[in-house]
Amino acid sequence: MEPESVLAIIAGVASTFIGFTGVIFAVGRSSRDGWNAAERTALLNLLMPSVVVLFLAFIPIVASTGIQSHTLIWRGSNGLLAAIHLFLVTTALRAAMRSTLMEPIPLRFILIPGGYASGIISALAALGFFPQYSAMAFVAGLVWSLLVAAVQFVMLIVPHPVPARP
Repeated sequence: MEPESVLAIIAGVASTFIGFTGVIFAVGRSSRDGWNAAERTALLNLLMPSVVVLFLAFIPIVASTGIQSHTLIWRGSNGLLAAIHLFLVTTALRAAMRSTLMEPIPLRFILIPGGYASGIISALAALGFFPQYSAMAFVAGLVWSLLVAAVQFVMLIVPHPVPARP
């Protein structure tokens, strides 16, 4: 399968998550009780990766219309992905340290280190390491971001036990 086809599919999934974010926001708990800090963080962690993936998926497609070098396209795309991805993962790490993430702690030990690994792989691809896998590194980084968005989506729609009031 051509990378452009995969990127178009990924962009479609990202736009679906963006749509779900709107539905969650419109009919979610905000209409009843308001959003707590963890829910607001989850909503942002659903929306931000989805928007980033949507627009980043189009960069190599658009770049290929004017740039002939696939190596340059994938290195540039991976560099941009690495910078944004590492920023978002660091933001999630800060939220975890403030205890404002909704996902269970064991899941954090997978998503945050996996996010850093994905960002580092993209950075290495941008620097010219493993050029034969640079398109795969880019696509894998986008998919990892969608995985994070999917986890946030599940955490927002699955009912959570309400603590008993004293």
